[in-house]
Amino acid sequence: MATDDLVILVHGTFAGDKNGSDEGHRWWQRGSATWTWLRAHLPDGVSLPEGDVRLFHWSGTNSQVERLKASTRLLALMMSLERQGRGYHLVGHSHGGSIIWEALISSAISMDDRSVSLELQWELRKLGFRRRRRSGSKSYHRSFDWWCAVGGAFPLRRLKSWTTVGTPFLHYLPRTGMLTDGWPSPTLSLSKRKEAGFPLFSVLYLLRFVSFIAAFITVLGILYLVPSAVLSGDHLVYRTAGTLTALIVYFSVGRFNAQWSLRSALLSRQYGARLAIERFGGRWLGLWAPTDEAITGLRCLAEPAVHDYTWLSAPRHLRGTPRAATAGGVSGLSALHVPLRIGLPVSAVHLIPEASAFSPQRILTPGYLMFNRWIAPRVSAAVSRLLIRSAQGCDIPGTVLAYASAWPLPLDGLPPGLPEKTAQRLEERSALYAGAIGPVLRHALARTALDGRGVYSAAKTGVDGIEGKPLVHTSYFDDLDVLRLILLHIDRSREHRSPVRDHVLDAWLDATSASVAHRIDAFLTEVTHGQAPPLPRSRVPSASEHGRREAHGA
Repeated sequence: MATDDLVILVHGTFAGDKNGSDEGHRWWQRGSATWTWLRAHLPDGVSLPEGDVRLFHWSGTNSQVERLKASTRLLALMMSLERQGRGYHLVGHSHGGSIIWEALISSAISMDDRSVSLELQWELRKLGFRRRRRSGSKSYHRSFDWWCAVGGAFPLRRLKSWTTVGTPFLHYLPRTGMLTDGWPSPTLSLSKRKEAGFPLFSVLYLLRFVSFIAAFITVLGILYLVPSAVLSGDHLVYRTAGTLTALIVYFSVGRFNAQWSLRSALLSRQYGARLAIERFGGRWLGLWAPTDEAITGLRCLAEPAVHDYTWLSAPRHLRGTPRAATAGGVSGLSALHVPLRIGLPVSAVHLIPEASAFSPQRILTPGYLMFNRWIAPRVSAAVSRLLIRSAQGCDIPGTVLAYASAWPLPLDGLPPGLPEKTAQRLEERSALYAGAIGPVLRHALARTALDGRGVYSAAKTGVDGIEGKPLVHTSYFDDLDVLRLILLHIDRSREHRSPVRDHVLDAWLDATSASVAHRIDAFLTEVTHGQAPPLPRSRVPSASEHGRREAHGA
């Protein structure tokens, strides 16, 4: 039985293999340049999945539902490794880091609830887990039976480290509804799990119970009224009206229950994020560049922040005046407007030669103008929201992307995500690639115009000869410093570290780890007691300072 710690690589959006192959050129696949480098440089006692061990796959679709589904599978895999007594490290790129984070949140919530969700039960069954009945009694609490069987694996004690590379962490909150508060209501609070939207908390649960009974009675009424009305023909109008009323009540009650359940689940996960950062934050390393296109783009697509995250997470009696949030959404692409106007009559667009006074088009002008004035803006807003939610990958109904940040929690005062020189080098490489690709495309267009050659084939031939990638977001693993930082973080989690070869990167990790730990403690203290200690001024020592320290035996 293998005793080496296992490194699990989790790819991001649009980076999956549609054929489910473990071999390929993508960074997380066997045979890729990144895989080959990691396998050659991983410290002793740490290895990548070899032999017939399957790699972790998910669809790679830009969908929050798919990411949550993948996080459940990842959590089941981690629990399987816990049962085997095998240590493991997680490395995720882009939304692969989001999947890791969602799995850790699910672990924290399951520990808090002492329950196992139905979806996780199915995934655990595939890995050979079975529920355990409590001795001496017949158990009808299936979730608790599963907890008795697998609850000891939820703390994830054998998770040695987890690293996210270029990950935009997304935070979804419920929208404000008719009977519930949500984003961006100032009464919304993330300080408790499933907090009520207004004081009548117990009454809401009573109404919810009554609504289920009413829905059941309504279904029975529909099953009786419709056939009876068709067969007898007596009082058909009244019976039809009663049936329609029953249907409206039934779907209204169902919508309210769905909205309330969704709101409770979202708030539970937001509270679970606090538990997850408290339990697993000390094992995290986040690497990102300030110019990462995915992170900056999704921050622009998030809703404009009304209140900062710390203020929302604090109890209401400890809240002061909300600070301006800088880690959440910013006004920008979220104000996307899709112009939508139906064609106007010729006379309405001021074409001077058109001079007919009795054209049928002139008669229709008021209708055109009314549509463009009242209907078109509303259709345009709906299309704009659809496009923005598609770009966000937000396919959960009744939710809004409130924050997108480079941290698991959208906090201010973050340490840098990469050493300054490394981030600058990534940006310069992408800029050089973008500068080199311009002449290639112009040459391809010229060749197409002169000899009729296909522009796509001509451009592809030239682009394939250029080394590099056009985006910072996709070029992290091409930089050796990024790979070395991942290895250093993995090595630091072991009992016996390897000799340090890069003192500058090691010192940067020391300073970053200290800043991350202090920022997490400050956040937890502030949301608990209402006041946080001042943040330290951490600085990464330079190479010359390291030389002086080593010379003096420091």
